[in-house]
Amino acid sequence: MKRKIFTLLIIVSYIVKAANLEVGYTAVSNTILEQEPTLESVLHNYYIAVAGSKEKLEQLTSLVSKGEMSIKDVPNKVSFEIKYKTPNKYISKFLFMGKTTITGFDGKNLFYNMSAVDYEDQLRERLLPLKGISELYYTSDNAVFDGKEMLAGKEVYKIIVTDNFVKHVVYFDLKTGFKVKEDIIECIEVNEVVMTKEYSDYKNFNGYKLPTKITTNIIRKTDTKTYTFPEIQETITKYKINPKLNDSEFKL
Repeated sequence: MKRKIFTLLIIVSYIVKAANLEVGYTAVSNTILEQEPTLESVLHNYYIAVAGSKEKLEQLTSLVSKGEMSIKDVPNKVSFEIKYKTPNKYISKFLFMGKTTITGFDGKNLFYNMSAVDYEDQLRERLLPLKGISELYYTSDNAVFDGKEMLAGKEVYKIIVTDNFVKHVVYFDLKTGFKVKEDIIECIEVNEVVMTKEYSDYKNFNGYKLPTKITTNIIRKTDTKTYTFPEIQETITKYKINPKLNDSEFKL
């Protein structure tokens, strides 16, 4: 069981970095929301919800988060610390039963402290293109507005983003503007991995509103079987906004 959890942590380590950069809830003006929705208007509403403007969101160039992760049917909690620095430096540290699992990218090279051969190419694909909050880089070249629907009793706008062999289906609350859910669908040969992330309990951290509760579910499908990973509940207890981070911190 312990080995399986370490392997799962390698898979989710690059997932959590994105989750910890997801932000947003403030009132959005009715003038904006009453317009006919487009890709640009939905993203504009999101920028306002996140930080008041796109310009302020672009000023979020480094971030540190700390918290605990609960994995269904596993009695021990996992503590974690995530550090991120633009344009593409990242490191995650997970502490589970006295052992620390580290995964990161120093701007040129991927690094980790345990065997992850099966996931190295996938991790590299995720970490190489990091450029901060991903929504700042959604454009008509890689994203389309896909209409409105109901989600858990609320109206949401849906955007579909294509990133190489990965498709992101992103849901934004119509009234608040913030991101409430994301489905990440990845197809590799005969395997399909569907990861669903849900965000809640947003709090204000120095002018940026960040989720402190994140739920992740992962399903992997082959041509013959379906595997369901244990549900992951993240509770983030602390964010540091734009801390000074040295490049030496992004190494083993």
